[in-house]
Amino acid sequence: AMFIKRETMLKYRYDLDYKITADFNMLCKMVKDKCKIHYFDRDLVKMDNISGISTEAKNLPIMWKEDDQSIKKYFPVWYVLLWPLKLIKRKIL
Repeated sequence: AMFIKRETMLKYRYDLDYKITADFNMLCKMVKDKCKIHYFDRDLVKMDNISGISTEAKNLPIMWKEDDQSIKKYFPVWYVLLWPLKLIKRKIL
């Protein structure tokens, strides 16, 4: 879960070109701009039935493509460095 201040949401907004990973894209933008982000190690929600567009196996290639676009756009050096590891992971899945 993410709690985001209203003014931050208005500044960054979701890019609806990302059909599955708009939240990840927005978070990448926020990290790139050094927004203040706090992590707290607590369970906020317990979900028994996890189903949705991002959990369907048929959507993995779309999700990977969108994630790659975000990382490449906001963190190009990390994109190049992590690409071999991502290929290995995707072959395992």
